[in-house]
Amino acid sequence: MTELSLIQLCISKDPVAQRCLYEKYYHSSYSNAYRYLANHDDVEDVLSISFTKIFDKIYKFEYRGNGSLKKWINTIVINESLRLLDKSKMMFFNSDTELSVLTDESSDTDCLVSISDIYMIIESLPNDQRTVFNLFEIEGYSHSEIAVKLRISVNNSKVILHRAKKRIQVIMLKDESYESR
Repeated sequence: MTELSLIQLCISKDPVAQRCLYEKYYHSSYSNAYRYLANHDDVEDVLSISFTKIFDKIYKFEYRGNGSLKKWINTIVINESLRLLDKSKMMFFNSDTELSVLTDESSDTDCLVSISDIYMIIESLPNDQRTVFNLFEIEGYSHSEIAVKLRISVNNSKVILHRAKKRIQVIMLKDESYESR
């Protein structure tokens, strides 16, 4: 079944097509939500809300070629993850953060790290750092877009990203197992 035909069947509320869409995008949606929430129960709640919205709003979706449906679904899942973080006050952004604390210190350490190690390190970040890091580094949002999405200043977004990167660097340097790879 093509992506376009799957969309058309979902628009007509075909339960088999809806199940197919759910099964096709569940795992990537779970991974996206987990990157922000780092809690299975919260992720399941977000996916339940997200897929309900997806099925309710799919008639508004504009097909723009192969892969556009996945991007649209990912956007809904990320927005719902951010909404849960905001609603449950799981993130705290310090609006007094000064940009002057940023310094670019490059590290001469070469490390090889597995993907699962990277996910574990990102998962260990505080909610605010994990969220900004994911939005900027993984999703490709600009600091301006992040600022609007999270209702923080552009400078605050930059500082939080910097702190996340520093924390990742510290974690990797503290753990000798990363250095020995």
